[in-house]
Amino acid sequence: SPKVGFCFPHIKALYECLMFVELPYMEDIRQFTFPPLCKQEVSSAEADAIDDLISAMDLSRVPDEDGEETEVLQSKHMLNPVLLRTFQCIQHRALKPDEPLPDLDPVVAQYLSQPEQMSNSCQQQLQKVAELFKLEPVERKRKREETAA
Repeated sequence: SPKVGFCFPHIKALYECLMFVELPYMEDIRQFTFPPLCKQEVSSAEADAIDDLISAMDLSRVPDEDGEETEVLQSKHMLNPVLLRTFQCIQHRALKPDEPLPDLDPVVAQYLSQPEQMSNSCQQQLQKVAELFKLEPVERKRKREETAA
């Protein structure tokens, strides 16, 4: 199928090239309208608890081993775990087609796990949010009961 796009120059020290970016067709653009969310009144204690939880989960200013604040998840140093796993499986299948796929590589597992700094720093805030926002199970009505009533 034909593609519409534009090219822009990409200049590096060792090479120059044109980068192609695909543009959507009119049929690809969708306008979705959603109903407004119902307003919930939130107390100042609940709002403060959520603000504290968000601040505790902020990974842009986390002290490292030396006590200096650093960013934990820098996107330029992170690899896409989905691509890593996909390429690992493709390589394994190409080299050893009769063997089952290997377990998840420890590097990929590390990318998928929660950073230790975050799990340590936000436990108290999570407990406070759990106390303020009680969750109760809601039983669904069965469709047969609704239509019979």
